[in-house]
Amino acid sequence: MSPSRTPALLHRGDCAAYPGGGGYISRDDALIAMEMPEVEPCRVCQPEKGLTQR
Repeated sequence: MSPSRTPALLHRGDCAAYPGGGGYISRDDALIAMEMPEVEPCRVCQPEKGLTQR
């Protein structure tokens, strides 16, 4: 039996739900991360909205 995997969450820098312990990444890296199946956007801060606006 394989362990269940929790997806990595991508947050905005000012997200109230972000527990800390990570680091900041560039916009380009965040766009790449959003394409990865193991990464999900935070449902609280919804970083994908800011990434798609330019």
